[in-house]
Amino acid sequence: MTEPYQNGIRSPEQARLLELEKECDHLSEQIRLLENARSTARRRFSDAQAEHQLQEFAIYRFDKASRYGWILAPRNSWPFFIIYLIVMSGASTLGFRLIMDFFDPPVILVFFLLAVWISVCSGPVVYMYALVKTSQLGPDELARRIVNAGKRQEECVREMEVAKSESGELTKKISPLRIRFGSASQELTGIRTNIQLKKDAAFRVAQLGNWKDLRGEDWEDFLKKLFERNGFHVQTTKRSGDQGVDLVVHHGFVRLAIQAKGYEGTVGNGAVQEVVTGSKVYKCGHFCVMTNSTFSKSARDLAQANDCILVDVNGIEKMMRHRETDLLRFLRIGV
Repeated sequence: MTEPYQNGIRSPEQARLLELEKECDHLSEQIRLLENARSTARRRFSDAQAEHQLQEFAIYRFDKASRYGWILAPRNSWPFFIIYLIVMSGASTLGFRLIMDFFDPPVILVFFLLAVWISVCSGPVVYMYALVKTSQLGPDELARRIVNAGKRQEECVREMEVAKSESGELTKKISPLRIRFGSASQELTGIRTNIQLKKDAAFRVAQLGNWKDLRGEDWEDFLKKLFERNGFHVQTTKRSGDQGVDLVVHHGFVRLAIQAKGYEGTVGNGAVQEVVTGSKVYKCGHFCVMTNSTFSKSARDLAQANDCILVDVNGIEKMMRHRETDLLRFLRIGV
């Protein structure tokens, strides 16, 4: 487990960092919820707008069917269909004859033009047929449907106004939150940078000689920097409830669980027990206890029985002279 933070930067700066992280998380969640609500309002506006256009077309169709119902009656409309088909057939024959005589196009182009012409000519036929079927509803039913469609249009207009108003209100709420989030994020980045610079400076000072006096999180940070300097990826576990593992070091397929013990006295076998057990939680195939002190005989015996790596104050001095795979070879891992 990690000892209390003693020599590091836990001060108003660290407290402000935690406060800003919580504030950014809270603001981010608020913005996300408001943006979801705004998206819902905009979707309701789009749905109401589409429904309004649909009802507008329905009114137009019912109105046409009501006005020209006598023409659109089946017994009266067939002559118009026949005349339309005769005219279109004549125009088609004449047009294709002229194309074939003057341009001599490929057969595939002829079939393509024929398909386009049929689709163009079939549009009015389909529309007229729909009007014929609609006119069969009768004038009273058509009038009732026109009224209902008009009422539905008015409802759509009201829904659009409400949705537009809600979207505008939500936008007004989101804008200041975004400003606050940007300001907090900028301050958070500045504090993190400042803390990192101080840690880097502390690491450089520790390398010159005072690393033997480091305790708690200062010692963890020193070891983290030591591995990162040699090209390893290092994950820091949570400060409380870390299951006996303070750092997880990655290098290729190697995962190493480390318990960092910044001690004045001798490290006992409790640290070995904790890291051996905790390594299974973090799915590490190797485990290690590192201290700037020494280990008791019972700790060494237990480590040997469990194939746990122990690095004491002398081992740390040797580690600081190794790099990359040489460091793994020193630890007897993966090479």
